[in-house]
Amino acid sequence: MRSPARLLAASTCGAVAIDPRTATVVWRHELQDQAPYLKDKTLYFRDTAFDAGTGRQLWQVPGTSYGTALPAAGALYVESFNEMWALNAQTGERLWQTMGLDRGTMLLASGSLFLVGGRETWALNPEDGGSTLWHSPVGDGAPANRPSCSPPVALADTLIVNETCGLVRGLDIHTGRPRWQRPGL
Repeated sequence: MRSPARLLAASTCGAVAIDPRTATVVWRHELQDQAPYLKDKTLYFRDTAFDAGTGRQLWQVPGTSYGTALPAAGALYVESFNEMWALNAQTGERLWQTMGLDRGTMLLASGSLFLVGGRETWALNPEDGGSTLWHSPVGDGAPANRPSCSPPVALADTLIVNETCGLVRGLDIHTGRPRWQRPGL
């Protein structure tokens, strides 16, 4: 038997599932300051995962007070201030943790996890405990103290980053060396 269709609304305040035929609230979870991500019928927040159909909490991890998350390749990557964790997407078990990174936006591409922060762009090896492959200063290297305006994009062997809303750069995806830069928005 198929489960009934649900209208899922999620924001940084939480999530609600509504039966579209009756407008009945099926389930609701209130969370603060956590961007939601839906992947493979699981609704991920920075520190919690829910079954999107039933609303049942699958797991919760304490100690992730601020940051963003990216579900990809069987893991949930969480950045929070100057650290990043990889969590098992099914269980919430911490796979690895790395320190000393900027707060920012993430992308998993070409076997690397990219983080574009306010001061640097980082390439990490998710298969080797988040070890640093390379890092490149943002713009002229002066601290911007704010994360990138949008997630990076991988196009062939170039990582395109919108750095602090003022500069768009193309970096070699394997080395981090700048290839080109243009004024942003």
